[in-house]
Amino acid sequence: MPVIEFRPYDVVTFFQNAPEDIQDILIREAYLARAAEILVTKQEENKQEKEKVDATRPPFMVVRKQARVEFETRMASAESEVNFFARALAQNESAMENLRKSARRQLEVWLRNHDTTYMSGLACEQFLSDWRNAIELVSSIMLDFIKSIGEARNLMVTGYDKERQTYTAQALESLNRAVKVGAALEADTASVNLIAEKHDETFRGTIFDNPFPRLPIFAAEHHTANAQNRPIGTLQKHFDRIKGYYEELNQQGIPALNEAIAKAEQRQRAVQDSYMTTLWEGLRQEARKSVEEEQLAEVVKETEERFLQGDYL
Repeated sequence: MPVIEFRPYDVVTFFQNAPEDIQDILIREAYLARAAEILVTKQEENKQEKEKVDATRPPFMVVRKQARVEFETRMASAESEVNFFARALAQNESAMENLRKSARRQLEVWLRNHDTTYMSGLACEQFLSDWRNAIELVSSIMLDFIKSIGEARNLMVTGYDKERQTYTAQALESLNRAVKVGAALEADTASVNLIAEKHDETFRGTIFDNPFPRLPIFAAEHHTANAQNRPIGTLQKHFDRIKGYYEELNQQGIPALNEAIAKAEQRQRAVQDSYMTTLWEGLRQEARKSVEEEQLAEVVKETEERFLQGDYL
């Protein structure tokens, strides 16, 4: 079956295109729901009848034995009726609960392959997971860069030979490492923003439209490598600006992004849950149109027998 774009308000089309086994379970649940309505009404009538019988209870000390026996017989019959329908309702509800679980489970499996909205929700979940993982990588390498830039600053400032106007090999080695870490940081930052761009492009105009924030772009590799060409008098300030920028980003920007992820996850779940709830209730209402009163007893009996045999788990 091809993938079709269904909408919650188009439950008629959705129901008609659903697999027969899912339709069957939904219709059987609708029959049980109708039977439950009848059982509840009947139970209420029996409770009222029991109250009427109870109101005729004769005085214990003065009543004749025969009258007391007649009352107790009527009372026992009324209680038996009430208990019978209570058990029937309990069995009916248990069977309906299993039918709902079975139908919902099969429906969600089917939606994964045939409903574009549901598939979009799953894709959105994956984007959120990828985004969170990418930010964790950025946060980790950012800490490494902050450490590396600090070490490079210290060694470059103290390892400068003013007469020769050169840096020690150790200082240049530390700078080279900071440059490489800065390049990796830039690449990981670009990955985070690319995920955000693809997410926004994929879900723009859909119910999952929720733009991701971006990480600011900073040429960490270039500015770090450029330190070697700067006057020694401004070198420490140059490193401090780079280090301070990323310290602030790590302390404020990354937590803000993580908060944005948490909110995006909550919104995604809320949207998908709302979609599923609307669709589910719509399908149940559509299934009720298939209930035929003259078939009620037969379908309910067959369904409850299958439930007791272990079907609809």
